[in-house]
Amino acid sequence: MAYKYENVYEPVEDSELLLKHTINELKHFFIGKTQDQIKELSICEVGVGSGFVSTNLAKKFPNLNYFGSDINPSATDLTKLEFSQIKINSQPNIQNKPFFDGFKSNQKFDTIIFNTPYFPFEEKSDSFETLTLKDRAIYGGVNGYEVINEFVEKSVTKFSKDGFAIMIFSSLSNFTEIEKVLKKNALNYHMLESENSFFEKIHCLKFWPKDELRPILENTEIKNLKYLSQGKHSNVFTATFKNKTCLIKVGLEQHLQKEGFFEEKLSGESFVPKMYEKGTTYIIREMFTGQTIEEFINNQNTTIKELIIVLNDILKACFKLDELKITKFEMTNPYKHIYIENDLHVGFIDFERCIFTDIPKNTTQILQYFRRNIPLFQKQFNLILSNDKILEIGRKYRLDLTPFTLMDLIE
Repeated sequence: MAYKYENVYEPVEDSELLLKHTINELKHFFIGKTQDQIKELSICEVGVGSGFVSTNLAKKFPNLNYFGSDINPSATDLTKLEFSQIKINSQPNIQNKPFFDGFKSNQKFDTIIFNTPYFPFEEKSDSFETLTLKDRAIYGGVNGYEVINEFVEKSVTKFSKDGFAIMIFSSLSNFTEIEKVLKKNALNYHMLESENSFFEKIHCLKFWPKDELRPILENTEIKNLKYLSQGKHSNVFTATFKNKTCLIKVGLEQHLQKEGFFEEKLSGESFVPKMYEKGTTYIIREMFTGQTIEEFINNQNTTIKELIIVLNDILKACFKLDELKITKFEMTNPYKHIYIENDLHVGFIDFERCIFTDIPKNTTQILQYFRRNIPLFQKQFNLILSNDKILEIGRKYRLDLTPFTLMDLIE
């Protein structure tokens, strides 16, 4: 028989570390569960390699449902062979595919494990295409964390209720970069152990969705969830909800409830995104797909006619907010808070800083933004706004809230 590990990653200390902590975490996970409930639980190992971790777990916990994947056909063949020699509750599902690609799109897992490829490429000229399949079990990208971060991102939608993941990586992989991806995707994490190994430390990390993200992951009408951005108080994802492209904000109750409250108060206004669903810690709403106001103004294809239409519509939206005695505090520099769609429709986002006030300031704030951009408007569009007129009209507006148009501000 050929050498068993000739074409696959041979289990060493990092494999033992992953096995040890997976056993420990599963024991805690089983507390309070009946045998029938345990039989329904699933565990998926990404990058099964020789099958060492999964088959040893199966010997200890034969009633679980085992899944595994690996891009190396020699690894999946060896893992299947190792599984065939032990008796377990159900046939394992082992796929020769990357990450979760070989499983049903709606498949969820109670536990996901991965002994990641964590070494940086040895040469700048290296690439995944030039590496052997065995070496791809070791090298994780130019910086050593590219595969790890992809795994974290792909895992987010694969957790079942109370599900968690455990992964192995190295101090050479730059945990700061991995940590950024964990935080962006609204994941909690905890370092289970760090073990010295020659010139590096081997880390074993557990991560799982934050409580505020769980309702989104459990909503069967949400598909294609992907991280978009991270704000001060929330994580923002794109997704498909009831066949509509949408934006989902996830965050702490005190922030999301306030934003949802003001969006509901303003529902029906053309500049406010439609809200599809609101929960305690999330908002699912219409997604604006155009340019930010900053991109629109700096776009060489934007005409002066289009600019005037848009700036007038922004003024109208500010007048309406003022009329309702709601102040939205980002209007002095709304570079990422105003979107311009392809049909020039103006949309405002982010209402979490809104307040009710007897002296609303949206219009006076946007006038400050106009003043600051006078040189740009003149240079790029030959639109000459008068600083004196802006100041004069702004002072008058503060007294009587009488609407005006952009033409009233032109030199």
